[in-house]
Amino acid sequence: MVYIFFYNKLTNLDLINKINIQHDIYDGIIDVKNYDKENYILEISDKKEENNVILFGKIVYFDMNICDIIKKINNIEEIHIKNKETYILTLINAFKTNKELCPSYIIY
Repeated sequence: MVYIFFYNKLTNLDLINKINIQHDIYDGIIDVKNYDKENYILEISDKKEENNVILFGKIVYFDMNICDIIKKINNIEEIHIKNKETYILTLINAFKTNKELCPSYIIY
C-alpha cells in the first residue's frame, strides 16, 4: 500500500526487515537541495529547480499503512538520530533505477 524512500542507515536490509519481512525493494534516487551525511541534515525544496543533489537509496514497498510503518520505525533504535526530536514525513518523486517514477514517502 505504501512506498517509502530510505537512505543512510535504513538502506540496510536487516533494519528494513524489522519493519516487515514482506516487502519489495528497489534501488532508487531522489533529487534534494542538500544532504549532509555526517550531520544527518537533509533539505528538500518545494522549488524543483533548487533540488540539484542526487541522493541514492532504496525504494521499499510495504503492504501496510503509513501509520503502522511509522510505529515500527520508531521502535528501531539503530536509526534514531542523536539530539533530534522532530522528523518530517513528506511525499516525494522517487525514481527506480529503470527511471520509473515511484511516488514515495520520505522521513527526514
